[in-house]
Amino acid sequence: MTDDARPAASDLVPFRIARTPFEARVIAAVLESAGIPTVLPDGMLADEFASSQRLMNLQNVRVLVPRAKLAEAEEVLK
Repeated sequence: MTDDARPAASDLVPFRIARTPFEARVIAAVLESAGIPTVLPDGMLADEFASSQRLMNLQNVRVLVPRAKLAEAEEVLK
């Protein structure tokens, strides 16, 4: 998603907490293919601890969606 199309941070709500960055990217891809914008704020952490957790696939990653699209996102993943 381009930065221009990103929803305002105040409009975002948690949708899912994925167990791995890969799982979060799959969820985001499914939602975005249905026209629902997503943000993965935890997927880009850069400190050493977060990097090691990401390499071992132990880092939980939040998938955020716009509040107005929450019900639609639930339907898409059913």
